Amino acid sequence: NDTGHKRFLMSVDYKTSFRGIYWFGETAFSGIGSWATINGLRWGNSFLSACLLYRRYDKKYISHYAAGFGEYSNTSNEEGVYFGTDISPLKNLKINLYYDWFRFFSPRYGATIPGSGWELLGQIGYRHGNWEHRFRLKREIHPEDTKEKISVQREKSEYRYQIGYRVTRQLELRTRFSLSHSHKEQIKEKGFLVYQDLIYATRNSRFKMQYRLAWFKTDSYQSRIYAYENNVLYGYSFPSFMGEGWRTYLNLSWKPLNSLTCYLKGGFTVYPDRKVIGSGVTKVEGNKWYDLALQLRFTF
Repeated sequence: NDTGHKRFLMSVDYKTSFRGIYWFGETAFSGIGSWATINGLRWGNSFLSACLLYRRYDKKYISHYAAGFGEYSNTSNEEGVYFGTDISPLKNLKINLYYDWFRFFSPRYGATIPGSGWELLGQIGYRHGNWEHRFRLKREIHPEDTKEKISVQREKSEYRYQIGYRVTRQLELRTRFSLSHSHKEQIKEKGFLVYQDLIYATRNSRFKMQYRLAWFKTDSYQSRIYAYENNVLYGYSFPSFMGEGWRTYLNLSWKPLNSLTCYLKGGFTVYPDRKVIGSGVTKVEGNKWYDLALQLRFTF
């Protein structure tokens, strides 16, 4: 109801297959007469696999626990069509492509009027011996306001190259170079990130370690670069980096007993040219940021 004390939600999910084509989806209704739906087709063999997905979330559809596929995580005010494919033309060569078109029915974050946009990503991965190479290109167009509250299209491109080398069965090294370019009206910005990973695991996998040292420099928030980080069990870390600084973290997993597993994630970020980090409730005096997570898991 309008007071927010009660809410009625109902959904139905479905799936079937026919001659190698898999169809799946879910449709949900809320008590205020709005609905949300996502439906897809999937097909594949050893050489090629593809997926076509359609989503439509009414702007009045509200579900606090929903996490539907889309540009935003609130499963509301969005319609889109996604197509993705994986191609394996050679034994050690894999190509990934996807295209996603979307539009919004009402204003969203950063845009005061409805708009549309798209994302395109292509990645090539190749293995030979103990080496692995990955090259990725991503381009996106999003509606966004200027300082004068005029809606324009913001363009952003990201280029990434990653090389990995397996020193032994237990030790692996990974190096990544990332570049970003952002264009909004006459403003052009750029950024880069480079990091070195060291990944180690014992033969029995009772002890695992991931260590990273990264350097980043971007012109502003618009040219920020994201980089996934390993974390404790069920933890998720995908921070963005902007400005100039260094980032390092250590993630450990140790199983001293069959019934006990210990997890530890510790990180440190420093911004040499800042005196304050963040704002509001996340404001930190100084130019250093620490994060620490400890987790113990008992199984019976």
